Amino acid sequence: MSEPIAWTPIKEFQEIIFSQHGGIAKISINRPQVHNA
Repeated sequence: MSEPIAWTPIKEFQEIIFSQHGGIAKISINRPQVHNA
């Protein structure tokens, strides 16, 4: 089994989290008040 990727936070906004690892970027929308909307 492979180890989890160590994502590096680049910039964090109020509702958007932007991270990267190597040449891959990950954008997460963090809005817990709207549950899967």
